[in-house]
Amino acid sequence: MKSVKHSDTILAELQRVLNACDQSEADALAEMISSAGRIFIAGHGRSGLIARAFAMRLVHLGHAVFVVGEPTASAIEAGDLLIVASGKGDNKSLTKYVEQAARAGARCAAVTATPECPVAALAELAVVLPAAKSQQFGGSLFEQALLIFLDSLVMQIADQSGITHNRMAERHANLE
Repeated sequence: MKSVKHSDTILAELQRVLNACDQSEADALAEMISSAGRIFIAGHGRSGLIARAFAMRLVHLGHAVFVVGEPTASAIEAGDLLIVASGKGDNKSLTKYVEQAARAGARCAAVTATPECPVAALAELAVVLPAAKSQQFGGSLFEQALLIFLDSLVMQIADQSGITHNRMAERHANLE
């Protein structure tokens, strides 16, 4: 069956990208998250959808989180953290968010596939998921690696903070 063959290709690509990620960058992002007053998450397209999923998990960890562009997002301030997820990292609105957050005194981090992109250059920290070469269409490899990387980061933060699955579940939305 061809879909199984293709899934083997995807899994091999993901393993390559995630193994190439710098653990010290991941550790630095975990520290930024743990020490942030509030966290703002931004991304567009499929990366933005994954960023929203990450925002949900950060809430489960006990953080105050806003998704940039949502009507309930507060003004960013000093002591806050903006995390931008963008494969190419050249989106003008995402670049503007980083500039505005820095002017407000907030810390900024980017997760990207392109280390030399504008968003990475402006951010205090850039975590690079090197997903440029792929047999998949468009940014699929970056987006898949982004989901796994961010979920791994949630596990790392939970472990370091002693937050159990039960405690995270207590913070899960209950107006469903």
